[in-house]
Amino acid sequence: MGPLALGWGVRFASCSNELPPLAAKGWLGHLAQALRYYLIEMRLNATLLMLLALLVCLAPQVAFAESVAGKWNLVWDTEGGIRRTVWEVEQDGDAVLVTTDGHKLEGTFKDGRLELSGKLYSSEAGYSAELKLEGKLENGQLKGRGSWDAYGMTFSGERAK
Repeated sequence: MGPLALGWGVRFASCSNELPPLAAKGWLGHLAQALRYYLIEMRLNATLLMLLALLVCLAPQVAFAESVAGKWNLVWDTEGGIRRTVWEVEQDGDAVLVTTDGHKLEGTFKDGRLELSGKLYSSEAGYSAELKLEGKLENGQLKGRGSWDAYGMTFSGERAK
């Protein structure tokens, strides 16, 4: 004979109440109450499993979202030859501020894509013009292309050590 037939109290993991002894209810009522507790427990477990599955699906996007903030060494392939610069990048949400050689560039960084623009003075050319850049951050490498006045360029960079 099992515990229910003897009228013993039975504890369930999802509740702290004991079932009343068999004498207070018929065996069918006892069975119905035990089944109700079991179904409630199963529903709780199913809900928890669904939430866990949702967290597992969303975690890689949140946990592995790479930031562009920090110090970067960049190499530029311009029409005038190879140039090197250092960027100090500050990031606040999607907003990005880059400081390089005393100039400030503003833009956005979202979903691994970087867009920047700002006035930049070139001592070689002797004047200021709008610099526009588009790039992508993948596997710790920043790569892209841009334009300054009528000149095109590409760039690549990695975090400074």
